[in-house]
Amino acid sequence: MLRIWTFQDQWWEKERALQSSPGEYNERFLVGLDTLISQASTLGIRLLLCLSNYWEDYGGAMAYVKWAHAAGETGPNGEPLRHREDFFTSNMCRDWFKKFISKMLSRTNTVTGLPYRDDPSIFAWELINEPRVMGDSTGDILQNWIEEMAVFAKGLDEKHLLTVGTEGFYGQSDSEQSKSENPVGGAEKMGSDFTRNFLTSSLDFACVHMWVDLWLFCDEVCKLNFAERWIAGHLEVSRDGFDKPVILEEFGKWKPLEVRDAFFQKSFEVSLPPTSPVSSHAGGSLFWHMDPANYPYNEDGFSVQAKVETDVARIVKAAAQNAYDSDTYSTFARAVGESMEDFSGSVSETSTSDVGTSTPSAPSNPPAQVAAPSNLPAQSYSSSPTSSSPDSGTDPEKPVVYMSPSAHSHGAGSDAPGAIPRYKFDSVPTSGAPARQDTDVDKEPEG
Repeated sequence: MLRIWTFQDQWWEKERALQSSPGEYNERFLVGLDTLISQASTLGIRLLLCLSNYWEDYGGAMAYVKWAHAAGETGPNGEPLRHREDFFTSNMCRDWFKKFISKMLSRTNTVTGLPYRDDPSIFAWELINEPRVMGDSTGDILQNWIEEMAVFAKGLDEKHLLTVGTEGFYGQSDSEQSKSENPVGGAEKMGSDFTRNFLTSSLDFACVHMWVDLWLFCDEVCKLNFAERWIAGHLEVSRDGFDKPVILEEFGKWKPLEVRDAFFQKSFEVSLPPTSPVSSHAGGSLFWHMDPANYPYNEDGFSVQAKVETDVARIVKAAAQNAYDSDTYSTFARAVGESMEDFSGSVSETSTSDVGTSTPSAPSNPPAQVAAPSNLPAQSYSSSPTSSSPDSGTDPEKPVVYMSPSAHSHGAGSDAPGAIPRYKFDSVPTSGAPARQDTDVDKEPEG
């Protein structure tokens, strides 16, 4: 399965945006999307289409806020709209975003002639990537927005699955044990509430993201142990709470390659049947991000070039084969197929390819698992997903305390040479919308 951005809101150059202003669309970009969907169908690739972004990459929430600000909309106390969090409460932003949802979900593909809502190559729609409402410890603002937009989207397309691309931070509905696993300082005040968000009846599966190099200041063993607990913990919460599949929708790891390969292998083991400790709810993993060989742009340090970095390709294929062969996968695939019976044409079990792999087919002879790198001690592969504190890998009497870039001044989560962090975390206020200068509508983007 391939996850793609299905938006491009007033980017650096207005004429290059899919949506240059509210309701103004560039048909050339939409025809390009039609072509992509058509080619994916031919190749047997399923698509997860994301409709917006909390971050400013490709426009997203902040583009809508800037439009509303320019149109003169103000907040409840007459204050100007200035922060990306206003996206979730602004009447104009919500109305414009609904119109965008309607535009996309109601479109007919100009290449195939098939309406998007009837196209089985589209696996699911995602409302927004990594939504937050900084400072809202109640979680009410984001929850209200999710419920409103999910019902609206399902009213337009009830055939496809629907989700929200959350990072998976635990909130007020989750246990104290779960909240203690939040890797980012103040995560419970960022508006996300994993259990409450995915109890929303219009959402069909849950999403979790994992960025250990950006979230944690500790050694590689600590990061690997955290990854196992983070994935398994969310599967357990789903099993015991809202009973929906969970996809590890984004994860990545900085090099060296042997450390990244071990991390990928562990992530797929825990997030895919039959090796997952909670296989019944393990929906799979999507790593960030695949690039062609010698691709020159790797600004975030997470690029995977599978043609030349062959170990990661073997890891993904082996995980796919194991999942395809498992009884849990067969049950999951049948369930997905049954949920899509209303589509024109039939959907075979193989076309409902496992959501945990990026390959349309699995190898007939999967290779043996990649061995642990020599610089990681053995206990990094035997940590308990339910342990209350991370193992340091050196001294069990002195567990490593998780620290995130939010505890420092816009620092990276690692000292990996040449790597640039994807996100800049600020301190989180106790309540109310933060005065985040990096999202000020009057500030020009960097770069």
